[in-house]
Amino acid sequence: MGWASGSELAESVWELFRKYVPEEERPRIAKQLIEAFRDHDWDTVDEAETLATDARWYNEEEYDALCIDDPKEEADTEYPDDENPTLR
Repeated sequence: MGWASGSELAESVWELFRKYVPEEERPRIAKQLIEAFRDHDWDTVDEAETLATDARWYNEEEYDALCIDDPKEEADTEYPDDENPTLR
């Protein structure tokens, strides 16, 4: 599957699911769908316009900064434990 067809598939899946997802839950669910596709090397999120908008996607670097899977793990890489404000 090429990039363009991955974007078309992601957008089609989201359009199908979107009508069943409450508006306040759409950003969270859309981000989960994006992550599922990204786990399989999809990197043209901005081409799936409705999905990207609902997930509040800006660009890959900004999105990655907002999606820390394990805040403690991320924090441990930046601070020694005794200086880490998230561990207090």
